[in-house]
Amino acid sequence: MHLDPGGGLKAYTHPLTESGRSSIVPPGPYHYGVEYIAVHLRVDRDKAQRLLPEFLKSTDEAWIYVSDFVTVHGNNTDWIYR
Repeated sequence: MHLDPGGGLKAYTHPLTESGRSSIVPPGPYHYGVEYIAVHLRVDRDKAQRLLPEFLKSTDEAWIYVSDFVTVHGNNTDWIYR
C-alpha cells in the first residue's frame, strides 16, 4: 500500500518522497513474535495497597506480566537479528 496524496509523493509512512523509499516504516507484510511470561503470586495486602491509588483496593493475589514483542518486515527477515 502506497499513499499518493498528490504531486507524485509516495510512501507507506512519513516522510513522503517521490520514490517512496524514505519511509520510516516499509510496506508490509509484517511478521510478529512475542515472548511472554505471566506469574500469579500471593502478596501482603497492606503492602500492595500502598502501591495502588486510593480508589483501587488490593487483595492478597497479584499478577505480573512481562513481554517482548518483535515486528519484522516480510522482505527483511535479517532485521530480527539486529
